[in-house]
Amino acid sequence: MPVDWETHLPTLRKLAASKNPLWSASDIASVIGCSKGAVSGAAHRNGISLAKPVKHRKPTGPVKKPVPKPRDPEPRPPKRSYVPTPPKPLPEPDRTLFEPLDIDLMELDATTCRFPTVSPPTRGEHLFCGHITDMTEIPNVYERYCPYHTKIISTQMR
Repeated sequence: MPVDWETHLPTLRKLAASKNPLWSASDIASVIGCSKGAVSGAAHRNGISLAKPVKHRKPTGPVKKPVPKPRDPEPRPPKRSYVPTPPKPLPEPDRTLFEPLDIDLMELDATTCRFPTVSPPTRGEHLFCGHITDMTEIPNVYERYCPYHTKIISTQMR
């Protein structure tokens, strides 16, 4: 419900200027019939200072220092921090047991290894390993490569 401040502004000024410190914004709001926030806003817009809220504090004695915690009679061993050990490297595949067949791209089929053996290719030479893949061992992206090249690729991806 909007308040007509033209009629209530003189009441607000009178109550705020009174020497009685008990007239707080909420007390004035109950007399006028609006919220405490509306009284505070109207007072701020019109340059009227409201009574500051009175803080009732009991006098305190000297400040007490907190009692320090007693130390342990026996020192505890230091906590061990976790230091991960690096993984052991996989053994290098024996290159002497492997000789690529160097077959052309057009000779590859679903069961032959697609690992390139000439890198970088020169003059259109695109030769591939050509060994039979072991599709039953690892049914994923490594199906395209023979066991030798699967080991090479898996060690490079780590």
